[in-house]
Amino acid sequence: MPEYTTDYLRYWGDEWVAHWSEGHWALENIARCTLQYLKIYTNCDVCSGLSRSPSYRYRTERIFGVEWTPHEANGKTNHEVSCGFSELAWLESEWARDRLEKFEEPYWSNELIAEGQFMCGCISGTLFKMVLLIDWVEQRWDRMVNQVECLLMAHSEREAIIEEELERSA
Repeated sequence: MPEYTTDYLRYWGDEWVAHWSEGHWALENIARCTLQYLKIYTNCDVCSGLSRSPSYRYRTERIFGVEWTPHEANGKTNHEVSCGFSELAWLESEWARDRLEKFEEPYWSNELIAEGQFMCGCISGTLFKMVLLIDWVEQRWDRMVNQVECLLMAHSEREAIIEEELERSA
């Protein structure tokens, strides 16, 4: 596994670099969720879809040392990666796992947020809007929490009724 670099973060320019260096907690949440997605769901299809992004190709060249070869097919330019998409998927998954572990360290750098944000931009530009997925997951989570709270409250109320009936019958 290569020692990861963050020099690719300058790809979107100095203004973007200045923006992430003041990382906000909401950006951290998006970054972490993006890294979780990559860690769990990265496969050949995801990497193939991401290959349409010049930012993604630039990033993988810098981090993993891969080379991209463009070729025409059905009037579209597709890109093949030197290591193959399955190897790239493994590299991405390991990279995301490594980054998530670094988030668990007591003093982590805002560059972790920037890396997650960079990948969020690549995913949003090629596959789907990552922020919409995060919103959907959070809404489902809130709904599940509410359902569990309602069940616990109903259980407590039934418990109180049973306890009251036992006291009356005793």
